[in-house]
Order: sequence, then C-alpha cells, then structure tokens
Amino acid sequence: AAARRRDHKPCTPDELPAMTLADVEQAHAVSAVEVSKAQRLGQSGLSAAVNQSAAQPVTKLLLASSCDGQEAAFLVRLLLGNTGLQRSVLLRALAHAFALTVPARPCGASATLKSYQNPEARQASVLAMERAVGRAHGEVGGSVERLLAALFANCPPHQFFGQCGPTCGTPLLPMTASWSADLESVLLRFTGSAVLVEEKYKGTRLQIHKKGEVIRFFGLDHKEFPAGENEALLSVARSLQNDC
Repeated sequence: AAARRRDHKPCTPDELPAMTLADVEQAHAVSAVEVSKAQRLGQSGLSAAVNQSAAQPVTKLLLASSCDGQEAAFLVRLLLGNTGLQRSVLLRALAHAFALTVPARPCGASATLKSYQNPEARQASVLAMERAVGRAHGEVGGSVERLLAALFANCPPHQFFGQCGPTCGTPLLPMTASWSADLESVLLRFTGSAVLVEEKYKGTRLQIHKKGEVIRFFGLDHKEFPAGENEALLSVARSLQNDC
C-alpha cells in the first residue's frame, strides 16, 4: 500500500478527499476482521486473497492521504501500534478540538465550529480547555470513558472539575517530574511565586484512599496494594482509622 501511494499521481488540496478519524477506525476494524477470519480458519500464513482483503481498506486511506506524506507516515505508525506521540500531545490535541468545535448531535453528524466574540476569547478558551482536559485525565485515573462523556456533553472548562473530579477508590495518575541541570532557569520560571523545596526520599510511591472505615492502598501501576502482613502499611491504616 505504501508503494502504491508513492507511485500514485499527486492530487491538489482541492481534489483531495479529507481523511477522518472515522475512516481510519473503519479501515482498521475491517482489516482486523479479515485477519481474525484467517486465524480462525487455522491458516498459518495469510493467503494472497486474505492478504489483499485486509490491505484494501488501508490502501484506500493511503491513496487518499495528503501529498506531503505526513498523513501516510502517521497512518502506518498507527496501524503498527506506535504513533510516536506523547500522551500530553494527544490530550492537548483533544482539548483544542473540543474547544474550537461543538460536538455533533446526533452521533455521526458533523461537528460545527464554535463562535467567539474575538480571537482573544478563542485563545483563552483553548488554553483553559487544555488545562482542564489534562487535569481531568489525571484525576479520573486515565478513564477515557468519563473524559469523553464530559467532552461530548459540551462541558465548558470551568465545569470539568465537577464532571471529572477525583473519586475515592480510583487512583489518580501520578505527576511526572522533569529533570533540569540548571537550577537558576528553574527558579526563574517561578518568579513571583512561593517555592517549597524538599528532599526526595527513596521508596515506593503509594496512594492512600479512605472512605469510612475502608482504607485502600494503590501502587504505581494503579493496582491495589494489599496491606497483608506489611507492618508499615498496617501501621498507617491503624493511624487513619479515626481520621476524616
């Protein structure tokens, strides 16, 4: 498919059909069905017919991709399961999309552009949505369902914390610390703000969730960490029994 895209006659932007996420998802689903069908039939290797059936929807997408090759390269990485994009970049893109458009209703219709009184209002909304989506994703423990539910409900940034706030029993995503070899440049970023510096201790990061008499511990993998015979955790649990 990639070879056919290279040999394909370039199109002008006006002639080029738009590639949508729905098109990519549908092509991926059709290809997966064809491959799964071959595996159920017990074929050790894909036959030419099955191989062609699985590749055909992807080939159509590659032929419809932009002439500069960027869409084709991203599509290939996506199908290989490695987009090369950080999670923060994807969340920022998601926030920008919903800050600039009104979700389609009913589902399947096209989204419409949001109107703003001026460019400053639009920029402020984009930045606010970016912060709200990033924070909400961490506070719901990476739950895509809760995040998308708020976005498709056209929830404004200032209401995100009510829709996607933390809940007891759902571990929060940990913040990732960034390293710097230049202390002065770091302090300059916090000019005018109070800064608290503390020593970093070695050990295991745990989250402690307490609701009534129930106390639960969660590890870095977001899985529950049983106290068991761990005397340190049992001591923490005992000390918290009469708190909050």
